Amino acid sequence: MRHARRLLGLGVFTLILLFVIAPPIVQPQDYHAFAGPRMPNVVSNAAFAIVGVAGLLLMRGARFVNRQERWDAVAFFVGTVLISIGSTIYHLHPNDGTLVWDRAGIVVAFMSFLAMILHERYDGAPWLLVALIALGVFSVYWWRVSGDLRLYGWVQFFPMLAGVVIVLLDEPRHSGEITALSIVLVVYVLAKIFELLDRSTYDLTGGLVSGHTLKHYLAAIGPLTVGVWCRLRGPLRATQDPCELRYSR
Repeated sequence: MRHARRLLGLGVFTLILLFVIAPPIVQPQDYHAFAGPRMPNVVSNAAFAIVGVAGLLLMRGARFVNRQERWDAVAFFVGTVLISIGSTIYHLHPNDGTLVWDRAGIVVAFMSFLAMILHERYDGAPWLLVALIALGVFSVYWWRVSGDLRLYGWVQFFPMLAGVVIVLLDEPRHSGEITALSIVLVVYVLAKIFELLDRSTYDLTGGLVSGHTLKHYLAAIGPLTVGVWCRLRGPLRATQDPCELRYSR
């Protein structure tokens, strides 16, 4: 638990530091200028809906130490479905207004994922999931009303950093976590690379597929991996709370 407290302190420190030393970050309007036609970017969002629903179905037979872990997982896959809906709305008419819906789904999934990693190791803090999602949604609201992306950028990238740190410092409760999270990290990085190489990928493939479309398919592998891991994993250790020694189904 001491590592979680230190990580919380690090999060607060880095957020304050970001607002002190970095100027406001505005949304570049060329962000909305994707390579190729819109429809491939729209249709590829079906991958998020499919893996989100599949993840919710896999949860029915998955093992959880307590209800907190289960609700974290449910929120993560609901967030994945929301990404599909929000990103579809955005890619039909790419602009700052529709981008709000895309990012709202993203922060629900990202913050739920962070709650999953924390509750994988620590008992207590039943408020954590709600607090993290509220922070994520507020970051999108803050960007929309202020035009400043700093808080949203922190919300998107700090959970990934925090997840890596927690995995390295503390032992999990379930088997297979390192393999699953390694896959998630790799496909996340690859998705970001293809997002940056959107036009280059489109040109190199002769207009067959854009980098942003590939980003959607790659990113969808992450939630699918988490769902399979939750379904197949076994216990490594028991929770410290005697009342929570039995798995919740």
